[in-house]
Amino acid sequence: MPTPQPSRLLLVKSPFLLVRFVIFSLLVYLGLTALGFAAWEVGASRAAGVRINGASALLIFTSIATSLCIAASSVDVTISSLKVSMAGVECLWTGVFSSLQIAASVFVTLVGPPESCEARAPLAVCASTTILVPVSWLSATLLLGYFIAITTLCITHLRLYPALWSTPLYDIAWFVEDNAEDKRNSAPQLPPINTSTLTRLSVASRRHSTSSLPRDVENQVPVSASPDREKALPSPASSNVWWGRLLPGRAGKDHPFSIRRVKRPEFQWEGNEGNLGYGLHASSTYPGLQVPSSDVSQSPPYPSVTEVALNEDEPIPLGDRSQWVRAARVPKPYAPRLQRDG
Repeated sequence: MPTPQPSRLLLVKSPFLLVRFVIFSLLVYLGLTALGFAAWEVGASRAAGVRINGASALLIFTSIATSLCIAASSVDVTISSLKVSMAGVECLWTGVFSSLQIAASVFVTLVGPPESCEARAPLAVCASTTILVPVSWLSATLLLGYFIAITTLCITHLRLYPALWSTPLYDIAWFVEDNAEDKRNSAPQLPPINTSTLTRLSVASRRHSTSSLPRDVENQVPVSASPDREKALPSPASSNVWWGRLLPGRAGKDHPFSIRRVKRPEFQWEGNEGNLGYGLHASSTYPGLQVPSSDVSQSPPYPSVTEVALNEDEPIPLGDRSQWVRAARVPKPYAPRLQRDG
C-alpha cells in the first residue's frame, strides 16, 4: 500500500491542484464582488431609510467566511501546521458554505428585486440587489461543483490512502497510479508466440534439464547406449538412371552444352564392324549394375574438350564442331537397330 510522502512541489506537478487553484481564484473574485455589491445595497438602504434586506447580510457573511477558508488553505502550502487543507476539513467547509451560498442566492432572488425595485425604492438599492442575484448564483454553483468533485476524488482514492481524510491535499499523489496504468496500456505489446511452428527440441538438449538428471550417477546409462540418442539420417540410395550419372560442368573449362557422364565400360566388338551381333553377344546384366573390369579400356565416346590446358583469361576453344563419329561407337541406349544383310 503506497504511503503519502510530503512534497509541496506537487502544486505545480498535479493537474488537480492546478485546477483547484483556478477554482479558488474565481471563488475569491466572485466573493469579493458579491461582498462589494452587498455592502453597497446595505449602505443605500440605510441612507434611504429602507429596511435592510436579510439576503445581503447572509451574502456578506458567506463571502467573508469562504475567502478566509481559501486563504487558510493556500497558506497551508508553506505552513503545514495549520492542517486546514486536510481532505476531510476541506470537504466539510466547502459543503457547508456551498449550502449557505445556495440559500443566500435563493433568498436574494425571491426577496431582493421584488421589494427593492418598487416605485418608492431608491435606484441604488434596486441596482445593487439586481447585480447580486447572478453573482451569488455563480459563486454558489462553482463552490457546490468543487465540493462534489473533491468528495468524489477522496472517495475514489481511499483504496490507495486509507488515512486520506486526515492527510493534506498537497501530500497526496493524485492520479499517479492511473497515469502509470495508462502508460503501461499504451506501451506496444508483443504478439503472442506461436508455439505450433517452433522446432521440437532434441533429446540431447532435454537431457540437461534438472528434472531428467539421474539420481544415481553410477546407474547412469552411457550416452552411446541410450535408446533416445538421435539417429543419423540414412544416406540417399544411389540412382541407376542415366540422368543420375550426369556430372556437373566445371565453370570455364567444360563446354556449356556438353553432357558429361560417369565413365562406363565400353562394349567389345568382335569380327566385322558391319556384323554387330546384338543377339549373340548381348550381355545378360543390366546397364548400370555391371562392375567395370580393370583390363577393359575405358575411353569416352566423344573427344573431351578438357584435355587441353585452358587459360582462364582467354575464351574457351570450341574446336571443330563437325566431327564424324562412327555409328558403332554410339552408346547402346542410343544405338539404332540395324538390319542384318542377307
